[in-house]
Amino acid sequence: AGEGAVLIGPEAWIKRSATWANFGFAGTRYASGPGMNAKISEYHAAVGLASLDSWSEDRGHWARARDLAIQASKQCGLATQPSFMNDYVTSTWNVRLPENISLASVMDSMASKGVATRSWWPAGVNAMPAFAQQTIEPLDNTEALVSSVLGLPFSRTLSEADFIRVTQSLVESFDISGDTPSGKDYKLMSTM
Repeated sequence: AGEGAVLIGPEAWIKRSATWANFGFAGTRYASGPGMNAKISEYHAAVGLASLDSWSEDRGHWARARDLAIQASKQCGLATQPSFMNDYVTSTWNVRLPENISLASVMDSMASKGVATRSWWPAGVNAMPAFAQQTIEPLDNTEALVSSVLGLPFSRTLSEADFIRVTQSLVESFDISGDTPSGKDYKLMSTM
């Protein structure tokens, strides 16, 4: 359905409102104070409702993209988000890198090849200023996920060639440390 808004008012109020409406994020993906996901308007909700008319076809395109992402992940030897493996369709593609591969190095290498990525979680909630006082116990699993989950380009309109490009860039990025064999002939097969 999309997200968006226009805020009109004094600058300080706009900054506080935008931060509050976007999970407490203030120009970063760290929650710096209280907030919520308050970005969708009635118009966007109406667009979402209208989009249900083409959901069956759209879901098929998302499923095709999901299947290509699963194949690419398997070729790289990477685990992907559980929702993919449970036949769900989503608008994101996340993989988990092995412990011996630096998330930052892979991201930098892929950026140098023109492939945008995202550290899916920049920090655990215990490290975000808004929640630091509420969480005092160590969160080992959280820290492991923060340092290993990579968001990859994903859309229902990506072509097979786009997935191959992401796959090759990903494997070449692993080759920085010699962890993954290079020179594979990547072929993905669309299921549609």
